[in-house]
Amino acid sequence: MNDGKAKDNAVTPASKTKVANTEKLTDAEKKAIEDKVKAANPGAEVVVDDKGNATVIQDGNVSVIPSTDLVKVEDDANKPNGGNDANTPAAKTVVKDPANLTDEEKAKVKKAVEAVNPGSTVVVDDKGNATVTKGDGTVLNIPASDLVIPAEKLADEATNAKVKTPAVRTLVGDKENLTDAEKEAVKKTIEAVNPGATVVVDDKGNATVTMPDGSTATISKEQLVKDKEAVSKSKHGGDNLDIDLSKVEVADLANITPEEKAKFQFKVLGAITNVEEFDLDAYIKSTDKDGNTVYTSKDSKVKITIDKDGNMKVMKDGKINLAVNIDKAGNVTIVTKEGQVLAIPRDDAFKQRPSAQNNGGNGTSGNNGATNNEAKVDKAKLEGAIRQLDELIIKESAKFDAETAKKANKLSADAKKVFANADATQAEVDAMVKRIEDFMAKVASSTDHATPATAQAASNASQEAAKNARKAAKELPNTGTADSVAFMVAAAASAVLGIGLAVRRRKEDEED
Repeated sequence: MNDGKAKDNAVTPASKTKVANTEKLTDAEKKAIEDKVKAANPGAEVVVDDKGNATVIQDGNVSVIPSTDLVKVEDDANKPNGGNDANTPAAKTVVKDPANLTDEEKAKVKKAVEAVNPGSTVVVDDKGNATVTKGDGTVLNIPASDLVIPAEKLADEATNAKVKTPAVRTLVGDKENLTDAEKEAVKKTIEAVNPGATVVVDDKGNATVTMPDGSTATISKEQLVKDKEAVSKSKHGGDNLDIDLSKVEVADLANITPEEKAKFQFKVLGAITNVEEFDLDAYIKSTDKDGNTVYTSKDSKVKITIDKDGNMKVMKDGKINLAVNIDKAGNVTIVTKEGQVLAIPRDDAFKQRPSAQNNGGNGTSGNNGATNNEAKVDKAKLEGAIRQLDELIIKESAKFDAETAKKANKLSADAKKVFANADATQAEVDAMVKRIEDFMAKVASSTDHATPATAQAASNASQEAAKNARKAAKELPNTGTADSVAFMVAAAASAVLGIGLAVRRRKEDEED
């Protein structure tokens, strides 16, 4: 038994507990310290005094871990390690069985801890706990709960992760020696996705992030900075997600719709760059007990779950491959199958669509604003389609039943609204053209006495509809239907997962 004044027989947790008064800890603060020390010393009896010193009793040995190794105050957040003696990586490692890690999983945990604790020796046990021995001989413990996550709980990280990593890396001149301006730029990108956090960036671009509750994690430079060489070798800028992250235009930035969120999810999921169409028939649609829409591939290997807000997760072979959450404000969180929790602030994901009333403050009238917007959108095909539809209604209305006549008139009115709308996007215009073409084709096929002109128009419509269907996945028209959200997300997932599908979108059975 030691003298009770040394900590030689106890393991010190790497993460310190934030306290308000180091001379008089609250019961909650003492409990937090006790829990951390017990996690680092399984089976030990731990007693924490009012100043934060912890007495650890285990196997007949009594050790004391001094408060200086266990507590920190608010100002410590501005220190390089956030007041801790060792850094904890922000991203957790995904494991199959948290009670028995494989050698490969342990190697991944070790690499992640070493990345944020350069020069330290790291040993990871079978449960994912890491022992960090620093150059000065200090030994610290990072519990498995801070380092690993079971695969089945991966999607939960979208809301549970304490610290999020920016999806976009900061361009720097020398990754080994950042300038003050570059460090400040890195700091701002982290603060943007971790509101209220205190961020300290070192000369190499590693960042220690301390949240208001005192929890601290370190994001390694590999996930935060990039140089010109990295940019030149990448497709879309050398960021943590090497995909097109251009902004999606929305009608109301303060109230982003599920359909608009789905458009951005397409970009996150890789868009459909090599697949022209998507066969929705390849999935079996259902609704689970929570009211979420579920698409399951016919071989049951892939399941895509989409909630009422458009947030989704993709499972392949029973494992979560991806989760994309977009909150009410429009901030995006992406969880990759590797365990990275990446974040994109709303204003980097979405932008307000220009309106006739908002023409840059140049004093021009609303009509001029509309003209500027319309110049970017080709409505010629829509104008022709409306003319054809009106001619069809005039010439064939006597042959329509009441329901078809009602649909025809409503479609004509909807189309004219889109044509007159100065803020209509090209996708919305093209979607309306397709609706008209599909309707005319359906009417022609069900009308025995269609005129030659109508039959020809219907034939043209059918051909054009097929062409438009091949573009549907890329254009992402905002149809305003719940199924359009499911379709867009499911289609994107098919591309990311590498599902070799025959690519054809199912034609809608009903017209609006």
